[in-house]
Parts: sequence; C-alpha cells; structure tokens
Amino acid sequence: MVEWGLVSAAYRVGRDLLTWLWPKRMPPEEVVRLRQKWKEEIERHLRWIDDTVGYGEAIVRDVRRVDAYPQVDDERKGISPWFRVGLLGTYHRGLQVGLRIEALKYDQTERGWR
Repeated sequence: MVEWGLVSAAYRVGRDLLTWLWPKRMPPEEVVRLRQKWKEEIERHLRWIDDTVGYGEAIVRDVRRVDAYPQVDDERKGISPWFRVGLLGTYHRGLQVGLRIEALKYDQTERGWR
C-alpha cells in the first residue's frame, strides 16, 4: 500500500520543478494593462462620499477564517480575522487603506492625501 504522504510530497516536488523549468510569466506590458483595468473597475464600484472624506470605510476579512466574522476570540493571539479600515483610494497595486487615521488632509499641490 502506498503512503499518501509520500505521493503528495512527490507530486508537490514535481509540480514545483516543472514550474521552475517552464515558468508562466506575463510580459510586463500585460501586467500593467491588467492592473490598470482592475484599478478602473474597483474605482467604478467605490462610491465617493464627498471630495474631502475619501471613499468611506470597509471591513477587511481573512478568507481562511471567513466564518469568524463578526465574532472575536479575545483569548487568541495574533491578528483578528476581520478589522475595519478607512478607504483612502486606489493605486497601481490595489486599494489604499488607513488602519488608524487621526487626521487626514487633501494636499492640493501633491494631489493626494496626507
């Protein structure tokens, strides 16, 4: 009888070896195009509250612990499976969020938040 642990380990080693030998990489132009597409898509779904506040707030959830929302386990150490953030905007890699904003000001010369 074959040990499934050995089969699983051999499969992962083989998969990683094949990925290393024949990587599937997108050209940089395609990466930039896709990021711009998703940035525009996300901005379309975000609703501006007004020009001085930004996008509002959101709850960030850990998808591996999605069932833990909205309960909080005070006994467990580490980061919470969910937390509230302020949405500041978008940038080339995704969303900008503020974890602890005490004061936020829009700088006209920089055309951004600080």
